[in-house]
Amino acid sequence: MRWSSILGTVGLLGFGLQVLGLRGLEWGDAYIASLAADLRGCEPADAVAHLTRLTPWVGAALVATGLSLALVRRARLADVVWTLALFGFGLLLVEACKVIFDRARPGAPAWLPEGDSFPSGHVADAVLFAMAAVGLASGRTTAAWQHAVRLALASAGPVFVSAVALTRLYLGRHWLSDVTGSVLLCMSWFCLTFSCRTAAMRWCVGVLAVVVISGIYLASAVGARIPLPSPSTLSGASQFRLPLRNAHARAAAGLGGKWVPRRWARGYLRLNAVDVRLRVRLAHGERSVLKLVARPLRGLLRTACPRIQLLVDGHTIGTQPLVWHWRAYTFAVPVLSAGPHEVRLRIVEETLRFPGAPVLAVRHFRID
Repeated sequence: MRWSSILGTVGLLGFGLQVLGLRGLEWGDAYIASLAADLRGCEPADAVAHLTRLTPWVGAALVATGLSLALVRRARLADVVWTLALFGFGLLLVEACKVIFDRARPGAPAWLPEGDSFPSGHVADAVLFAMAAVGLASGRTTAAWQHAVRLALASAGPVFVSAVALTRLYLGRHWLSDVTGSVLLCMSWFCLTFSCRTAAMRWCVGVLAVVVISGIYLASAVGARIPLPSPSTLSGASQFRLPLRNAHARAAAGLGGKWVPRRWARGYLRLNAVDVRLRVRLAHGERSVLKLVARPLRGLLRTACPRIQLLVDGHTIGTQPLVWHWRAYTFAVPVLSAGPHEVRLRIVEETLRFPGAPVLAVRHFRID
């Protein structure tokens, strides 16, 4: 019981520190997301998509196994109901956090309403399923097979959670910090509440959970949201920012192209080249995240699988597949010295429909 409380307290503190320090985690999030995008390519593996869709079914099987073991060994009904209640409250708590926290998903442009990235719902569900199954199976066992089932559940839980977390990262649906935040939140919830043994303590925890969750939902119903930094969004301060609509700024940076204004929507810079070189000057040397919001144009065939490649001072930073709609491409740039640098954007593995036709539309280009 003491170790459970300590572990839960550490997990809760870790979750709070992570929420407050998401700005400092952007580089790592962008790095992992870039690796996943390069691995995923234009056609993600179907088996991974099937696995992430099976999350609730596999989790339900784990809980059903734990519940069966609890019934066989004649566990106290109050303990079984309490464990299931914690599981239900945990699901509501995670959904409340997704409603109140506003964080853009990987690749989501800043103007799209996709702010439910933190925490990861699939990973949180997997953690809650696994911990509920272990909680139901805990207690005194009288047969060797019961001990084997409990050990199997304890071993399957971390494997299940890790598999779900990797699928969400591979599919580009969440940042790494979304996944770790889900694990910390759900682990701390179960560890801090499962050890409550008296009816009075359980009633207090239940009432407190109802009040907190209801308060979060009511706050979100009146429009209250907590914005969280994301590598997909554009921060206020940046090391380098290129005003694309300004022809003099584009010429000074060595970027060509034609600015296309839109009356009822955002304008964009239309590029005809598949290899663009920019000269950027950083105010101070540090690692940073390059953010590019772009989409392919009719100059590229839709049957092709074009990729956008980033090179800085001749070194390849990353390669990501181009998607046929507006998307935020984030690249984790290593530590660079203060001063001028050459940034090169290439579209590789391209198939041109018409030579000289526009191939890329760009709305934002900045280094945060």
